[in-house]
Amino acid sequence: MEDRRFKSAPGLQKIETFKVVVLKDKGLKWVEELETRHFGSPIERDAVERQWAIPQIIPKEPKLTILDAGAGDGYISSKLKLQGHDVFAMEIATINVKHLKARNIPVIPHDLMQVPYPIRDQSFDMIICADVLEHLYRPDVCVKEFYRILAKNGALLVSTPNYAHPYRIWQLIRGDAFHDPFSEYQFYAHVKMFTYKTLKLFLEHFGFFISQVFLPMPAIPSQYKRFTKGSKLKELLAVQLYPKVFYRLSPRFCDEPILLCRKEKSNTKVSLLHSIKDDVNHGNQAT
Repeated sequence: MEDRRFKSAPGLQKIETFKVVVLKDKGLKWVEELETRHFGSPIERDAVERQWAIPQIIPKEPKLTILDAGAGDGYISSKLKLQGHDVFAMEIATINVKHLKARNIPVIPHDLMQVPYPIRDQSFDMIICADVLEHLYRPDVCVKEFYRILAKNGALLVSTPNYAHPYRIWQLIRGDAFHDPFSEYQFYAHVKMFTYKTLKLFLEHFGFFISQVFLPMPAIPSQYKRFTKGSKLKELLAVQLYPKVFYRLSPRFCDEPILLCRKEKSNTKVSLLHSIKDDVNHGNQAT
């Protein structure tokens, strides 16, 4: 039976007030080639903090209807599905749609910058947008649509790289760029650079209130190799000492804060998030 929340997706259309090469056939083909090279094989284990943190933030009960917007290969979606949630993915890259279908995740094949989305108002209890906004030339049209399709009492879970992280500032001081132009993917794929502060203000501008901020404590040392460069001392500083001290001071010191947003105003709660694999009593699920 057809799910009545979803309208039939139209073909790619031009956004009325915005024209950019990435929305044209030639640009989409280039993006497809980039995605195919970067996501040729699906992720099978946690490689970055958000991949363990987001499934840990979302409790198993109650069962939620979730949209994973810009779901990639569906690694996070598959974890949430195993928890019993009703998960849908919105994704446009052919290689990722293939991976999502292989994981048995229902796919809405749609470009996040093409509005309106083929989804009825207030269709989802939760929307996940994990490290996606920085890839969009117009993240504003995306966030506006999230507000429309999110249930009144629903939650939006957002993460982006924090470009005010001290390591990234140090990169600029020593004359480097945020991303190596020869490491291809991030240099070409990241077109918007948020800090914790600007991401918070951006989401609030479109009607969201920040309910909780989760700061994942480093649990995957290999992710921080750009900080440590093989040094055991630097690994101790970056993975152990630095987050334990500075994350407690402010989310702006976190490499990638995860913001839980709602439509109704509430006081912001900041939580350090430990991986349950570390046998820590985390108690930091979304409330």
